Amino acid sequence: MKIFITILLVIFSNLILQAQELDYQIEKPQKVYIGTPITLHIEITAEPGDSIYSQAADSLDVFLLQKEVLQSEEIIDQQKKISQTLIYQPFHTGEYTFPQLEFAVKTASGMKFLKTSEFQVNVLSAVPDSAQTIKDIADPVKVNLGFWDYFIPIAVIVVLVLLLRYLIRFFRKIKQTEEKGAVTDNRPSWEVALNMLKQLSDTDLLEKGDFLNYHFQLSLILRYFLELEYKIKAVEMTTSEIRAQLKLPHHREKSEILDFLSRADRIKFARQATDIDHSRKAYDWLYNYLLIYKMRAENQISATEDDNAGIR
Repeated sequence: MKIFITILLVIFSNLILQAQELDYQIEKPQKVYIGTPITLHIEITAEPGDSIYSQAADSLDVFLLQKEVLQSEEIIDQQKKISQTLIYQPFHTGEYTFPQLEFAVKTASGMKFLKTSEFQVNVLSAVPDSAQTIKDIADPVKVNLGFWDYFIPIAVIVVLVLLLRYLIRFFRKIKQTEEKGAVTDNRPSWEVALNMLKQLSDTDLLEKGDFLNYHFQLSLILRYFLELEYKIKAVEMTTSEIRAQLKLPHHREKSEILDFLSRADRIKFARQATDIDHSRKAYDWLYNYLLIYKMRAENQISATEDDNAGIR
């Protein structure tokens, strides 16, 4: 009979001040052997109009994804709650770090990323001989507990839980009241995308060798730019759907965009090999494309203002 320990790791990063939240639970045996399942229960709380996307997580180093189940998606107290279960199995022995899982949340004002935390897993090769199991040298001492020994701890826990729920709802209502007067981001699409690209360059994904996540975010930035500029739901579309929906006057520009997205897809989903040099070239291409688009847009605005001045 296996003894499971449920480790509850709740990320309270700005729980009260942000609308997007990520909670998760990890279920794993006290001892992990090759093939032993490790279960992650993910729960994401967001605004009803937000869209949530996860990176391709079919394989994480020595942890192979065996099953992925979307349990539920429902609206509770004007908040969208999405529950997901991921079951992994290790296939190598040794001590490993289970990496972060990242989820992208597209809101009305931009893109945000929620992450789980890393944790250590020691994978053993085989179940040890039961004869080597450590046993007690004496029978356990029986302790007789009275009514108050049970009542007081239970009462304290109940009060703390109720107080915590009240505080969360109270500050969440304050946040919702403030967000009603929030102004929609009116920056040009290229400015939003360049700012997201700057935030990506400040991370250490390339130094860690996390090329899959790096290209996942590069693809999201370009898709979000296309969505803002050309009013198509590019973030939710496949590359083939973007090919059909995106209408550009210059065939070469559209071809380069689709080539960029296709390479990112092969890295994300087909596990195509890449390295830090190719990743930096992909970053440079997107950065230069956005700068060229910025100059083109500013020149058009300047020409329009000159024409209007001539008419007057």
